[in-house]
Amino acid sequence: MGTRILTNKQIAAKAQAIIDRDDKDIQLHFAGYVEPGHTNPKRGIIATGNWHDYREAGKAFEAMGIELEWNDEWTECSECNGLVRIKPGSFDWIPAFTDNADGDGIACHECIKKDPTEYLEGLEGSWQVSENLGIDLEKYGYKLYKDGFESGLHPGQNAKPIEIAKSLEDRGLHRYIFRIDCKTPYSITFSVYVHEDELTEDEDD
Repeated sequence: MGTRILTNKQIAAKAQAIIDRDDKDIQLHFAGYVEPGHTNPKRGIIATGNWHDYREAGKAFEAMGIELEWNDEWTECSECNGLVRIKPGSFDWIPAFTDNADGDGIACHECIKKDPTEYLEGLEGSWQVSENLGIDLEKYGYKLYKDGFESGLHPGQNAKPIEIAKSLEDRGLHRYIFRIDCKTPYSITFSVYVHEDELTEDEDD
C-alpha cells in the first residue's frame, strides 16, 4: 500500500491538534509571507513559536512540510494577515511595515501601498522617520530635492538628518520626507523629497 498523502487542510488540522494537546504557544499562519524576498512554502502553512521550548513539535511540523519561524521575529499584518519580519535577519534589513496609527498592530508594505496617503503625511516634516517601503513618491506629488546623502563610519559620510531638516525649514519647506536608499553595516545612504506644493521653480530645478 502506498503512502497516504495528506491535504493541506488535513495537515493544518493535525498541526493544530499538536498545539492544542498541551496548549502550546504556537500560531499557524495561512496567508503566506509579505516580507520582500521570501517565497511562500509549498504547503502554504507557516508556524511561529519559540522552538527552543517546542523542539518536538517543530520536528513534527517540519516533517509535515510546515515552515517554521520564531515568534519574536515575525508577526502578522493586521490587514492582510501576511507574515512580516519585525527584527533584523541580516545587516542590510530594512523594515517592510509600519505601526498602525491607532497603535494596534502593524500594516505591511503591500497594504500601505494600496493607499499610502496617510502614511506619507505621517512622515512629512520629521528627520526621525523615513520612507522605506519602496513607495513611488513622485506619484504622490513629492519631488526629489537632493540625493546622495551618506551617514556612516567612513570619511565624508557625515550627513546629519537633523541639520538637513533645519536647513529645509529655514527655506520654508516643511513637507519633506527622508528616504533610505541603501543600508550597509557601516553606512546609510539617503535622499530627501519635498512635496511639489512647496517647491518654487528655482528649487524644482
